[in-house]
Amino acid sequence: MLTFRPELPAHFSTGADKANEGSGAVTALQLGYLSALGAQGPTRPSELAESLGVTPAATTVALQRLARTGLVARTSQRSGERGVHVEITERGREERELAILKRENKTRAALSKLSVQDCEALRQAVPILRDIFSSTGIQPPTATH
Repeated sequence: MLTFRPELPAHFSTGADKANEGSGAVTALQLGYLSALGAQGPTRPSELAESLGVTPAATTVALQRLARTGLVARTSQRSGERGVHVEITERGREERELAILKRENKTRAALSKLSVQDCEALRQAVPILRDIFSSTGIQPPTATH
């Protein structure tokens, strides 16, 4: 099941940050690719790039890195079909879930420091943010659980 997982503002986390610590750490950008592949299933790199709103070239580089670490697999299509498909591997699913869990823990820790008033302001902002995502066609961050 896909669930909405609001991301922290940019000043809490950047694309260069590691979503989890230690060996095999996944960057926030890589987590986005793994989450999209987990939700979409096997897909062509060009379709993945389009769904993420990034260039095919950027997607190629990201997928090459993810494939080298065993987090995604590339498969050639049967005769009559062009190109390759990419899909998340079991290791990729495990790394994605670990990264999400660690990110959620960091988010909880940050939120626990907020005042009651700030928590209420955030609670009121969620429906507004959902409307923004809905009206712009931008997909909110997702994860599977």
